Amino acid sequence: MPPGIELEVCGLTKRYSPQVSVGPISFEVQKGEFFSLLGPSGCGKTTTLRCIAGFETLTEGSISLHGERLDDKPPHRRDIGLVFQNYALFPHLTVFDNVAFGLRLRRLGKAEIADRVGRVLQLVDLAGDGGAISGTAVWGATAASSDRPLAGARAAHPHV
Repeated sequence: MPPGIELEVCGLTKRYSPQVSVGPISFEVQKGEFFSLLGPSGCGKTTTLRCIAGFETLTEGSISLHGERLDDKPPHRRDIGLVFQNYALFPHLTVFDNVAFGLRLRRLGKAEIADRVGRVLQLVDLAGDGGAISGTAVWGATAASSDRPLAGARAAHPHV
């Protein structure tokens, strides 16, 4: 992989039946580049992202991050953040605990979790709401904005 390439997708193909569902698609994302997948509904954007994150297996092709193949790695070993179109919040957890959920799965220390969550909540203007239960009006009113669910993904500091 040439220097500067963070993510390389080469010939990604996904089949759910004999008919091709996605691909083959190839692209490279440079370090620091903002990259978008655009297309009509049903063209395979979400399936492509799910393959990159490891939630779908490739039928053909390869995915590399920093020159390292990801194809055989499970999602939790890929260091990739993904926020789904229909994001789910745990209504019984506080705002803080929803954002901290992935960090606890990674077994980070309490101090590091508190620091990361605090910084991300401040970034999305929820610093004062960390103790609110996510099913309450304060979280529900602000969660409609897509930057709120991004807080959990950003707190994890994924490469992509």
